[in-house]
Amino acid sequence: MKKNKEKNFIIGFINRMIPSMIAGQLVGTICTVIDTALAGRFLGDQAMAAEGMGTPIFLFIAALSSVMAAGNANICSNLSGKGEAKEISRVFSMSIFVSVTFSIFVTILILLFLDPICVMLGLRKGTNLFILSKQYIAGYVLMMPAAALVMVMPRMLQLEGDNKTSLVALVLLFISDMILDVVNIFVVHGGVFGMALATTISFYLASAVIVIAFVRKRHIVKFSLKKMGFEYFLKALSYGTPALVNSLCLGLVSGCINKSFLINGSESYVAACTVVVRVGDLFLGFGLAMCELVSMITGVVNGEEDRKGLADIIRFSVGKMNRIYFVLIIFALLLANILVLPFTSNSDTIRMAAFGLRIFSLQLLFHGIFECFIGYYRGIQRFMLGNVMLILMTIFSAAVAFGLPHLVGVNGIWFSYAIAKGLSVLAIMIISAIYSHKSPLKSENLLMKSEEFGIPQENYIEQNIYSTKELTDYCESVTAFVHGHGGDNRQAFFIPLCIEEIGRNVIEYGFDGGDHVMAIKVIFKDGRFGIRVRDDCKSFDPEEFYKIHKGDDKIDNFGIRLVFSLAEDVSYMNTLNLNNLLVKL
Repeated sequence: MKKNKEKNFIIGFINRMIPSMIAGQLVGTICTVIDTALAGRFLGDQAMAAEGMGTPIFLFIAALSSVMAAGNANICSNLSGKGEAKEISRVFSMSIFVSVTFSIFVTILILLFLDPICVMLGLRKGTNLFILSKQYIAGYVLMMPAAALVMVMPRMLQLEGDNKTSLVALVLLFISDMILDVVNIFVVHGGVFGMALATTISFYLASAVIVIAFVRKRHIVKFSLKKMGFEYFLKALSYGTPALVNSLCLGLVSGCINKSFLINGSESYVAACTVVVRVGDLFLGFGLAMCELVSMITGVVNGEEDRKGLADIIRFSVGKMNRIYFVLIIFALLLANILVLPFTSNSDTIRMAAFGLRIFSLQLLFHGIFECFIGYYRGIQRFMLGNVMLILMTIFSAAVAFGLPHLVGVNGIWFSYAIAKGLSVLAIMIISAIYSHKSPLKSENLLMKSEEFGIPQENYIEQNIYSTKELTDYCESVTAFVHGHGGDNRQAFFIPLCIEEIGRNVIEYGFDGGDHVMAIKVIFKDGRFGIRVRDDCKSFDPEEFYKIHKGDDKIDNFGIRLVFSLAEDVSYMNTLNLNNLLVKL
């Protein structure tokens, strides 16, 4: 029976994956918030200061891990749209090997040169803060190999639609970090080194869960030391640079705002800003999660040259972010005083931080939109444009942070976040309008793609199939489509026949009484016809099935045999937790 509202695979994937992506962003942030709060409350102000002094090193570690992870995810998602499973495995193998090897090398390097690194951070040798900072960095940097795995591997699991493994690993990371922090403070008395080591151990536990799940479960993507695609290394590095630029820009924004508070206010304002940023990072994590998800699914759709799909991604992701952030803004405005309490008992700091958090939350009106477009630009491989947007946002933030206090006083600095993000979104709209020469208020005009991109609507015929009757009607339409594009009688007979055989197999064996759908698309490109069949049923690889049963009775599995005998090339991938079969004729 046909559903009242047809399924959209893109919307369905975003809805399924966004909870685990948000959890992934929030878990790391929550761990940092808890570490900071516990250090301040139980180990003293200097312990909390030591964590703050180590922040540049931790951002550096995150940036190194994210470069290869982002580059790998972008290349693999685009290859996924083209059905290149073997190449994806080669890129993935190279990314894991390079990330882990490099992280071990950097870990050793930092441990060997801890003293000069601490001096570079502005610490004076012999002071207690120098010793505490050195201990905290030493314990924290040991996590780098595990962090590399946690950054790279979940992207591949999520590309195949496995969001449960990542979620379990991150929940374990969160719980174990809390437990180990408490044990360190009240039982072991390991100080700041123990706090850092608690986080490191938690990362190794999370990475172990991910690796075990990857080894035990069946995956299209495989790791192989023998088939690593080192020729993709520079490409992955290039594609991953936006993640590095993003980290650097966020660091510069934070630095500029802190410095302006020192110049125009006092150290109390800086303390309040630290609290606001810690709590605010929890809100910003929702947008960062959508950025990663949009980048992933955009890469797949871009690889398929699906122009309408790209417009759907922009429209739905922006709309969903707006709805989420409307709720979070109300939440922040109402509960700001409560949210800042865990960090300090100073009434003046609480008052300033609560006011600052309310103003900080106003940027969420634009933050979700901004992150959706940053992710989209990565997915379509317009990396320079994404970098320009991030740099503009940084310039806007610095200009407002240093300029506004002269007009409205020190509290004006809090507004720099919202104004900078608003101006950045405006810049995106203006650049899109200049590029397309059309109104930027329609998602179709925001694609940053030439008119030649994508398959013209008249050169493909696509339909969602819910029943055998719809499949039969579609096959009749395909016959007319093939004739209309210069196909001969043989093609007009065999193409619908292939579709009917594939479709009947899916309906008979995949539609198990649940709410399933199959989307079939016939494409005419470069003088050739192609078929793409996508369904949300249980994973089934017809290519592997055909190889196993190739020598069996010719009558059995006739449909699969017919497709492979007629097709020039058949490729299968389970991407976005969907079966994707590409047939070239």
